[in-house]
Amino acid sequence: MKKDALNTRVREHYEEYQAIKVDPKRSDTKDIFLKTKDNHKDRDIADIQITDLLHDRGFTLRFYGNKDWASKYSLNLFCKEFMEAACYRFDSFGAQHVNYRNDPLRKRVVTTPHFNEFDCDGIEIAYKSPELEDPKYDVADRIAVLKLFAQIHNIEMDDDIVFHSESLFEPQGGIADPLKGVNFQ
Repeated sequence: MKKDALNTRVREHYEEYQAIKVDPKRSDTKDIFLKTKDNHKDRDIADIQITDLLHDRGFTLRFYGNKDWASKYSLNLFCKEFMEAACYRFDSFGAQHVNYRNDPLRKRVVTTPHFNEFDCDGIEIAYKSPELEDPKYDVADRIAVLKLFAQIHNIEMDDDIVFHSESLFEPQGGIADPLKGVNFQ
C-alpha cells in the first residue's frame, strides 16, 4: 500500500464521507462554460455548483478536460467543509489503478475509465460501474458520463446540460454546435 493513499480524515469520519455520496444534492446549472486552465493552455476547466438538499454543505463538481481529446477528462466532487481534496472522482484516461485489497490480482487492477472513492480504512479504491464495463459505452460523450456521475452521487441535474467553450472553433466533445440546424444551401 502506498503511504500517501491513506486518508485519515475519511477513515475517522467514514459515515459523514458516505453521506456526502448518498445525501440528495441538486445542480441548477444547465450551461457549463469551459475556460482555459491558466497553467495548461491545452486544458479546460469548469466548476459546477451543487446544493446539498439536507445539510448546509457546499459542493463543487469540477470538470478538467483536454481540448484536443474529447475522451480525456476527469470529474471531481469537492466538499470543502469535509476536506480539501476531491471526495469522489471519475477518470476517463490515465494509468490503471491497483486496489490494495486481498482480492486476486485480476480484480485489483482497474483500467480507465473508472470511478474513485475511499474505503472505510481511508484507502483510495477504483471501480467500474456496469455502464463502464460495457465496451460500447462512449466515454467521449461527456454529458452522458456527467449524468452517470450525478446518478451515482445522488445529484439531480437538468436533462439539457450543454458544454460551451471559450472558443467556438476549438474541437470539443459534447460541446453545443452553434451552427447545428443551419442550412447553408
